[in-house]
Amino acid sequence: DGEGSFSYNFSDFQYAPVVTATPLLIDESSTESGKDISVVLTKVSNNRVEGIVKFNTIGVASVGINLLMVGIPV
Repeated sequence: DGEGSFSYNFSDFQYAPVVTATPLLIDESSTESGKDISVVLTKVSNNRVEGIVKFNTIGVASVGINLLMVGIPV
């Protein structure tokens, strides 16, 4: 098992937006670890989101994170 942290800065919202995160498998040649991934958002602010990607199976995988943010822009 393993995990890695990530963060993403974006343009300001008036308040912290509602954010969802989805893991995207980038490399189709990944091992079984690419089939058992979860994303946990740890902090959301007006202009930044932070989180952790958890690999629940040991192996090799290239992963991207798709973020969807909904909020009131400044």
